[in-house]
Amino acid sequence: MVALHEPVAKKVLLSPLRVTGATIRGVGLVTMGIGRGVHWIGDKVSIRRSEKQKYMLEADWLEAEEAKHKAKEEKKKKKQQKKGKKNCCAASVRTPNKVLGPDFNIFNEKGEKTWSDTEDDTASTVATSMVDEKVEKEFC
Repeated sequence: MVALHEPVAKKVLLSPLRVTGATIRGVGLVTMGIGRGVHWIGDKVSIRRSEKQKYMLEADWLEAEEAKHKAKEEKKKKKQQKKGKKNCCAASVRTPNKVLGPDFNIFNEKGEKTWSDTEDDTASTVATSMVDEKVEKEFC
């Protein structure tokens, strides 16, 4: 085997790039090592939830939410009673399965309007164009 030598000028010119590359690689390796160590500690301490704790029945979840809401309401009532006020939270009682939306229909199932107004049947909902008006004024 023959030892190959790099010219001195090339060593001097490339040394800052090599030092910079080694520094960046070293910082990256240290960061990766810290990240892997924290991940290993997290696995050992078991920070994550188990498979049984990941999911719960919707009924149980609704009961838990209702219990939280009741606890908040009781806390508000106690606070108001200390101040000497009467029950101010009665209007904010949550009703489960509340359907949001209007209680009236504009159109029926066939797409026909539900009101009857004889003079409005021929009215158009499309606005006239400003361009048409300007063309009429110029050319007519």
